[in-house]
Amino acid sequence: MEQQQYRVGAYCRLSRDDESIGESGSITVQKEIIRQYCEGKGLNVFRFYQDDGFTGLNYDRPDFQKMLGDIEAGKIDCVVTKDLSRLGRDYIMTGYYTEMFFPDHNVRYIAIGDGYDSHDRNSGVNDYAPFKFIVNDMYARDLSKKQRASRYAKNLNGEIMAPYAPYGYRKDPNQKNHWIPDEETAPVVRMVFRMYAEGIGRGKIRDHLNEQRILTPAALLHVRGEKHSERMEIEDNRYQWSITMISTIVKNQVYLGNAVHYRYRKANHKSRLRKQAKENQLIIPGVHEPIIDTDTWERVQKWFRVHPDRTVVHENIFMGVAKCADCGKSLNYTKTSRKKPNATRYLCCATYTTHGKARCTMHYTNYTMLSEVVKQRLNRLIGMVKLDEDRVRERILREKESGDAFAGETAAKKIARHEKRQSEISRIYAKLYEDRALDVVSDENFRMLSTKLQAEQAQLTAEVQFLKDSVAEQEKTTGDVDGFMTAIRSVEHIDELDADIINALIDRIDVGEKTTDESGQVFQRIDISYRFVGKLDF
Repeated sequence: MEQQQYRVGAYCRLSRDDESIGESGSITVQKEIIRQYCEGKGLNVFRFYQDDGFTGLNYDRPDFQKMLGDIEAGKIDCVVTKDLSRLGRDYIMTGYYTEMFFPDHNVRYIAIGDGYDSHDRNSGVNDYAPFKFIVNDMYARDLSKKQRASRYAKNLNGEIMAPYAPYGYRKDPNQKNHWIPDEETAPVVRMVFRMYAEGIGRGKIRDHLNEQRILTPAALLHVRGEKHSERMEIEDNRYQWSITMISTIVKNQVYLGNAVHYRYRKANHKSRLRKQAKENQLIIPGVHEPIIDTDTWERVQKWFRVHPDRTVVHENIFMGVAKCADCGKSLNYTKTSRKKPNATRYLCCATYTTHGKARCTMHYTNYTMLSEVVKQRLNRLIGMVKLDEDRVRERILREKESGDAFAGETAAKKIARHEKRQSEISRIYAKLYEDRALDVVSDENFRMLSTKLQAEQAQLTAEVQFLKDSVAEQEKTTGDVDGFMTAIRSVEHIDELDADIINALIDRIDVGEKTTDESGQVFQRIDISYRFVGKLDF
């Protein structure tokens, strides 16, 4: 029968919300229903796909995406689910897959419980399927509202529903949805607050925690088996604190004993989580035992309320262009003092700023010095182009062309010679085949000569393609050089460097770490990659 030729992808899904429907909706039961149905209809199940614990409103599910990939690869041409809601509960996306994606890929879709079969075009059930999609969506919307109301009531009652306790606390074994101070990490939180209150910066606090080999919050969850992290399998990564981690701790009211709810919230049951303003958050005081006192909290928060004078604004003209030569991250712009408008400005590695020397070194460079170096190099190029543009163009082309492909004779001549030989081989092979048919050439000699000719033909084909690619690259390089020369000609001698000039002429600036030679002289490598042509050695 024709039906037996279908290769079925059996899809099962169960979200945490659906667990309330009982055993009848479990993954095991769904599989059994689909298996029995396919056996009765003579359909061959190619593979079972299952997403356990994934909501029907999110279609970025691992096995669902794997099934779509198999459909596009032509491995399955029929999808069977227990009912329409197992495919999904968003009526727009479910309609897209049933009305567009499956038909476009010639895939038959069957929802057993709803009697839906896209193969049966005369079925009245198929006509009412869109209404079923809307009902499923309304069910998800209603369920979301009830869950929100339930969570809000529990929050007002002092209950905290979170998968993990924050650093410094642990879940109370004697009371559900309640936290108690953690004997191991609460002292670390107190130390961080105390150091910050004493005026010690977050960078120094970070370095101190790293030197003391204190586990980071993510590492602690990993070591305790609460949340696995591949990165934390490497032991050195477990002791790499960052400034962001320190900031998260010293700004968190949870350490005062308060519960802070709705930091992030969805606009509706389909939207993504968005960060909420403080006035939209729900703060319930005195929910659990505090780790730090109010006086310490206030002293720490004063540091965050002190802002630099923002009447003087300095533009970072190297934003997005200046990079660390070692880790590749951007260089952060900062000043030696936030309060003094004439303070020294400098750039340093973003990785070092966040994670310290455990990840990268500082790569400190004076902002004014870098501006002067870049300006001098650009002015030198501008002057060279004005004096002898053709010579500069030839020099750039010599640097960029790959000499091997053009050594001895031009690529065009090589391509013509190889293509001529390919035509000769085709004629020889045709004559050889004719001689074999007339028994002029023995089978053994035919196979030997045929193998040799085919090998030469394959080698010539590969070489011709390589040469054509080289010619195309050379043409592209010539076009890039023309673009660079046009950009250089558009700029006069630079008296003051700005972001517009940099973005017009430069792709990136790689700043190396400073080194000192035997005489005590300090060096710092600065490589400029120009637009269109990259690095130039002149």
